[in-house]
Amino acid sequence: MIIGAGGHGRVVADVARAANIDIFAFVDQSPPAAKLGDIPVYADIETALAENEYEQPHFITAIGDNQIRAREYSRAVAAGLQPASVVHPSAVISDQSYIAPGTFVAALSVVNNDASVGENVIINTGAIVEHDCVVGSHAFISPGAVLCGAARVGAYTFVSTNATLIPFAKVGENAMVAAGAVVTKNFPDDVRLMGVPAVHRPIKQTDSTD
Repeated sequence: MIIGAGGHGRVVADVARAANIDIFAFVDQSPPAAKLGDIPVYADIETALAENEYEQPHFITAIGDNQIRAREYSRAVAAGLQPASVVHPSAVISDQSYIAPGTFVAALSVVNNDASVGENVIINTGAIVEHDCVVGSHAFISPGAVLCGAARVGAYTFVSTNATLIPFAKVGENAMVAAGAVVTKNFPDDVRLMGVPAVHRPIKQTDSTD
């Protein structure tokens, strides 16, 4: 079961097919259609399970927003589904690395020796997670992003396209690394990083009047 029937959900479906994984349903609270290709789309997990007989159904969440993806992941686990990892055959995954259940690894990505990737992570097209890196659960590593050796990305953090963490650089939880940024030192939780080298840019708060 793929939870999320948007653009990323369709990509996950393509990768699952390439990896010879059977897809029995999409689930999306706002179904874009009754079917996507030959795969039915349901508005909730319960209906999808009721209409498809699987003794041990598995799922993967295909939602870009980290917080929403984590919420839907928890709901699926609570409903009795088992998280499955979906990895494109062209991805290069070291047999000395660890990828937790529920994680998606897209085409041409690399996860190298002794890297550790948490649950419900997205490692998107062409991203590189080098040796000894740690990626926290529910994080998103965008297309072309590079985590150099022993870099660390906290849970719920979003690393945008073509961003780079140099070796040993660390970014905390619930952070955002902007497109093309180069992280050259350690940063705490809840930061927004931009530029080369990356610096923290607070999100401006707009004053409101009643």
